[in-house]
Amino acid sequence: VENGLNTLYERIRKDCRSLDYEPTDRNIDTLLTADPSTVELKNSGHGSQQITIHKGENERKIFAAEGVYEIIQKTAKDYITEILMIFLRKNIRLRQYYTIFEGGGGILLHRFISENELLGPHKVVTDLAANAKGYRLMYNISTKRKN
Repeated sequence: VENGLNTLYERIRKDCRSLDYEPTDRNIDTLLTADPSTVELKNSGHGSQQITIHKGENERKIFAAEGVYEIIQKTAKDYITEILMIFLRKNIRLRQYYTIFEGGGGILLHRFISENELLGPHKVVTDLAANAKGYRLMYNISTKRKN
């Protein structure tokens, strides 16, 4: 699929510009991966907002325009739906198949993937080295056959 994370990040930035705010990649990453139950939103006045993500004893604070968190969440949700709709338009019904997502995008968007109604049983491979391990395994098998 040609729609990679760069496309998503550009959409998020474009949507946030309507609030006169452009989030950094790090802030987008943080807000996409944060468990919603750990996020605290506090309006700071004058259209700004403090977003606090609680992780155990640690917390991360992001100061942004009011509504940025909601925009990022909605844009990511819509983006996943749009990608899954590509398969549906090609008559591939992902509810009927076991689907595997791998790579950084799958890990980063794991929650949005899992919550999408267009998807049936699935797995998100969280090992970033999974492709390399698979190629190594295939190489070892093929070299054993030659010997």
